[in-house]
Amino acid sequence: MRATARLWAASFRAHAAVKLAHPTGGRRRLAAAAALGAGAAAAVTSTQQRPAFCLSASVPKENSKAEVLSSPGIHMLMTVIRDKRTDQAEYVRTVDRLMAILAEEGIARLPSVKPQVIETPCGTYQGVTSPDPHTICAVDIVRSGGILLEAVRRVLPELKTAKILIQRNEETALPMLYYSKLPPNISKLQIILCDPMLATGGSALMAIEVLKKAGVKEENILFINVVSCPEGLTALAEKAPLVRILTCGLDTHLNQAKFIVPGLGDFGDRYYGTFGYAEGLWGAGRSRI
Repeated sequence: MRATARLWAASFRAHAAVKLAHPTGGRRRLAAAAALGAGAAAAVTSTQQRPAFCLSASVPKENSKAEVLSSPGIHMLMTVIRDKRTDQAEYVRTVDRLMAILAEEGIARLPSVKPQVIETPCGTYQGVTSPDPHTICAVDIVRSGGILLEAVRRVLPELKTAKILIQRNEETALPMLYYSKLPPNISKLQIILCDPMLATGGSALMAIEVLKKAGVKEENILFINVVSCPEGLTALAEKAPLVRILTCGLDTHLNQAKFIVPGLGDFGDRYYGTFGYAEGLWGAGRSRI
């Protein structure tokens, strides 16, 4: 990083010298600055082996179509929402921040995002296109999926939305379909399936089956969630092998009650405040140092 700073400092000193030598040559000054900046950038590329950002993604062994996001920022936010002492207000604020990251990363992985070269004021940049929101449908598995869906809608308010209501039978842990509302042309759209937790995979697989019956191809579905576990990733690899998955965390296993360990408790109850706070399961308050 020090080498990077020195290179850019040298670039700006040279730029200043050009400006003094040609006080009226605006175009010449800009061209000279562009050339100097390009030279400094090339030097940085040749000397700095690691990318300038910390966000990375790994592919878990359980599912080759899955990516697990990792960065210091995600780790910090995940720590807060996992902590059983976190109260509802802080939980909601932190979840919304994390959802914004996940929504952006999910959108950037849609098939319609393609490489493109753009012109900056000082040179060229190897970038990517932004997707057409009219070709996208965000689908949430009610109710917690709506939290993530709204984060996606804040980025692309023009996209279409759909809802699938699936509830888990608490005795059998099996999913039950109650309701679905899909746009009529959903088979032609890219799908972002939203549900914060991937546990057994039962609800996700049922939602995927609803979409497939409506004509959606598995390869057009991107399932985004906050926490996954090996059992859920394995289930999707076996029964929906072309569905891509993007998650912020891969935990160790499911317990006997089919909850993710270490997990974070019930995502929806903690966000909406419907259960758990008064009962003392979470929300006692975190001390700040």
